Amino acid sequence: MDCLVMAGGDGRFDVAAEWVRGDPKRRILLVQGRPDRLVELRILPSGEAVARRELAARSVPEERIELIPDSNRPGENRHRLLADWLAERPEIRVAVLCDRFASRDLRLICDAVAPAEVARRIDVWALTDRRYDERNWWHSRTGIRELILKSIALAYTWCQDGPTEGPRRLTVQEYERWAVGGDR
Repeated sequence: MDCLVMAGGDGRFDVAAEWVRGDPKRRILLVQGRPDRLVELRILPSGEAVARRELAARSVPEERIELIPDSNRPGENRHRLLADWLAERPEIRVAVLCDRFASRDLRLICDAVAPAEVARRIDVWALTDRRYDERNWWHSRTGIRELILKSIALAYTWCQDGPTEGPRRLTVQEYERWAVGGDR
């Protein structure tokens, strides 16, 4: 494995830091998606900023972190950005860290958005949550909720044959113009 992407999962920063220490050639990829509203309004830091902060706290050198920037194309998502990046680099294999209950959904999405030769170079590494796993999820309310929500997400992805684009999201400025009646 050449690169690691942290899509989610409990303890992903610890796993990534340990993994990158194992070989000086390994890198961590941060895939920059479209910022959500709270990031645009500077209420919350971006996922990239949080990841860089957490990796720095775990002594991961900045030069071992690479950013795949947002393309600003309508309908683009992080999985497509990763697939396009990999298509340009046929020698690289990538592992994607995710929550264990979301791993099948992520695999379906990767297979749907990437050509077969690219999808074969994407491994999904499922991380166990410290609060529950597939052996004891029914013992906690959080485990039950997560299994149900991730199962619904998987069914939706399976029925859609991959991720959907969703509605066009307005920028903060476009929304403000719309809200005061300028673009109605």
